[in-house]
Amino acid sequence: FRRLAPLLLAFALVVVAGPHGRQPRIESDRSDEHFEFSFEQVDRQAIRTLIDEHRGDTDTEWRVQVSDAIYDEAMAVGLDPLLVAAIVARESSFRDRVVSHAGAIGLMQLRPFVARDLAQKSDVEWQGRETLHSPELNVRLGASYYRELVQRFDGDALLALAAYHRGPTRLRRQLNHGTFSGSRYASRVLELYAILSAGRSDLLVSQG
Repeated sequence: FRRLAPLLLAFALVVVAGPHGRQPRIESDRSDEHFEFSFEQVDRQAIRTLIDEHRGDTDTEWRVQVSDAIYDEAMAVGLDPLLVAAIVARESSFRDRVVSHAGAIGLMQLRPFVARDLAQKSDVEWQGRETLHSPELNVRLGASYYRELVQRFDGDALLALAAYHRGPTRLRRQLNHGTFSGSRYASRVLELYAILSAGRSDLLVSQG
């Protein structure tokens, strides 16, 4: 994985859109609409397949709802949907009602006090903890939080993932004290992200 990590991070560092909310793209000589549409199809299918693997026993309509929420909400804030899907998989295994021992709730495992502040910034009506059981709102707030962390840690996707998992204050303290030795969580997210991204490589080869 160490040999693969620089390539993953090189792409993950570009998942944040520019100041006008432009959508992320992979560099390619092909720019026609058919290629872009196919690329979206590949990403949406990868997310649906991942959800099916984790929650195949749930209602089809619910799985489509969650899949669409991940893709649409990630793109809305300029993040790579496959990276957001990988975060959701590692955080909650797509269980929208789960609550951790630390009180983190839902798909992207947000703590209420963090989510409340994010809701105010994102013009999301905060209705208490129940807000975080909505797949769309949970992903919207979680994606906004991850993007905020990427910016806070100077575009370093690995540190942003570590901060998402253990908290930015704790991570910053470890960095300042020289005690940060990496993040198994971040590595697992990026490993899954690499697997999900395989379909993109196949599409580039087939239309190259």
